Amino acid sequence: METFVDFLSSFTHDYSLPWTDAVTVNSMETFVDFLGSFTRDHSLPWTDAATVKQWDSEYAAAFYEKRLEIRYPYIRALVHSKRPHDVHRGKGRLSFALNYHSCDLRQKKKWMYLYAVAHFRCGEYSESANYVDKCLEIKPDDWKALNLKKIIEERVKREEAYRKIINSATKAGAVTSMLTAIIIPQICRYKG
Repeated sequence: METFVDFLSSFTHDYSLPWTDAVTVNSMETFVDFLGSFTRDHSLPWTDAATVKQWDSEYAAAFYEKRLEIRYPYIRALVHSKRPHDVHRGKGRLSFALNYHSCDLRQKKKWMYLYAVAHFRCGEYSESANYVDKCLEIKPDDWKALNLKKIIEERVKREEAYRKIINSATKAGAVTSMLTAIIIPQICRYKG
């Protein structure tokens, strides 16, 4: 399912549309970035749509040997994309790479870190934390994994706080509804 931000961002790089000019396109890109800023974590890097498109083209045009060389930067661009669809594509490629390709421990840690970032960007914080822990088992002082672990913990705390606020508001709304259901008939009887 395409979000509104993805829908808007699909127009920002097509300069052939008759109703757009460079100023309009730049304004739309700024607007899309503004909308996305409410959901993004700014302490992780981001890849713009033009860079992802460039990597898509390069990966599609490459032969097998070249694809193996550019696979990691391509998947990294997908995982760090601003668009959820790209993140999901990167996550699928990472799942395949982790399950079906053998590599040394250092390379495996890099793949697992990217997989943790992909899970984080998809809102799957427990899975992300699991892969971060696996990275830290391989290299306990990995600063990127430690940073991501801190970001995950902060995000989980924030979402728990939001959940508590929503639950409190829901309970308050239920209490208000019950009181209204009790008081309104009493008032109607009194006036009647």
